[in-house]
Amino acid sequence: MKGRLSGPGVVHFGQYHRLSKAKLDEIVRQYDDRSRHLGLVEDWDQEGHKHYLDWLYKAWLRVPSAQGPQPAPTESQILKFMRKSGFVEKQR
Repeated sequence: MKGRLSGPGVVHFGQYHRLSKAKLDEIVRQYDDRSRHLGLVEDWDQEGHKHYLDWLYKAWLRVPSAQGPQPAPTESQILKFMRKSGFVEKQR
């Protein structure tokens, strides 16, 4: 079972509220703390990512970086997970 962020969480009701840098830094710190078991993988830093959330956005979700669009892999991490879980069948 995965852990949970401590504190009230980030919830927006009808309007987006920008978090302070201190609050954002605390969320990143919690995700980077492996003892909390918040992430999907434990070896994100071995893949060269500075923080767990860097891995999440770049490798798992494939969000383009500030340097511009990155070439898409033949199969994204999320697609691999969905296939493994049985949500998506391999296309022929």
